[in-house]
Amino acid sequence: MTIAISVKVGEGLVYVADSTSSFFDSSGGKPQLVQSFHHARKLIRLGEYPIGILTFGLGHVGGRNLESLVAEFEHALVPAKDASAYTVEAIAGQLRDFVALKYDAALPPPTVIAGQPASPDSRPGMGIVIGGYSSGEFFPDEFLVTFPGATLDRTRPNSSGDFGVMWWGVTEPIIRLVLGFDPGVQQWFVDKGVDAALAKSLTDELKDRFKWSTVFDGMPLQDAIDYGAFLANVTIGHSRFVVGPPVCGGPVDVATISHRGFAWVKEKRPLMKGDSVFF
Repeated sequence: MTIAISVKVGEGLVYVADSTSSFFDSSGGKPQLVQSFHHARKLIRLGEYPIGILTFGLGHVGGRNLESLVAEFEHALVPAKDASAYTVEAIAGQLRDFVALKYDAALPPPTVIAGQPASPDSRPGMGIVIGGYSSGEFFPDEFLVTFPGATLDRTRPNSSGDFGVMWWGVTEPIIRLVLGFDPGVQQWFVDKGVDAALAKSLTDELKDRFKWSTVFDGMPLQDAIDYGAFLANVTIGHSRFVVGPPVCGGPVDVATISHRGFAWVKEKRPLMKGDSVFF
């Protein structure tokens, strides 16, 4: 599981992600947590491009984690110094197509039988956020790829505006804190006999009434860094202390992407020569 956060302000993008990767076994019907690793890389720099990648959801495809797949994609990509012109959208589309082949090979889509309704696609969900700067552009662009389906959507329609925060993965703690309600409240209304349309209207009213207001217009990049890290740590703290296995945690990686390029603010340090494997 994951908490992945994108904060956009006038100076650029801030990306934040935790490091816990959880593996579930669904062979018995109900998914059971069987293993967790706490040094997964979910925030990845794409070569020397001013582009960053966030991953969430399914942590491995065909026995390989997303960092490995992105590294293979990067290996075949034209180096940034040799790319005369490129767009974030085009690179996002190439990455989508590359990962889709791996995803479908490891997790074949439902079989289509002529004359019968298509079966729902119940394969595990996975998301990839690709954001940064196209060549010659001053403002960033950002896209979300989701599986199954391999859809590609722009997260923010206005590249020169739409300042604010977006989050993916284990989002309930942030929604409760920032928007002031539990994501399950709409279904709770329905379960109590409230009409579905009215339940949605009441939930939207709750959100508008109790959400925190945050000013992103004019927010300095450092404050955007602090805000993203704050939300990530709220989620990690919630995962640590509530009943159940912690599904978010480990070191928090933070990076900025501006017209000056990609820059790490906080990055998990890999093992160096002389380091001990066990501590």
